[in-house]
Amino acid sequence: MTTQSVIRRLGKTRGEKGFAYAKTAVELLMEDDNRCLNLSRDVYPEVAKRYQVKVSCVERNIRTMLEDCWDHGNRKLFHEIAGYELDHRPTVKEFLNMLYDYLLENQ
Repeated sequence: MTTQSVIRRLGKTRGEKGFAYAKTAVELLMEDDNRCLNLSRDVYPEVAKRYQVKVSCVERNIRTMLEDCWDHGNRKLFHEIAGYELDHRPTVKEFLNMLYDYLLENQ
């Protein structure tokens, strides 16, 4: 199971910026899980550098993708990734950390 396949199952396609940024962010977390502690300092700048965009664009595009997945995608998979039934849309930080944990558990 890959980050890409999980995000696609949530309802997004590879052609969206948020998809690529989220995928890269989770890959960075997989390389060093200490990055989970401070995404703003340790992950978003690296993603921004790789895609040659502003750091603010990274978080915003992941958030937009996440909102769309939550509103129109596979809500059941969100609950599975979280490990419990969510009563609200997760934040970007919560989502990336949940996705990271889910992928680790399912490797």
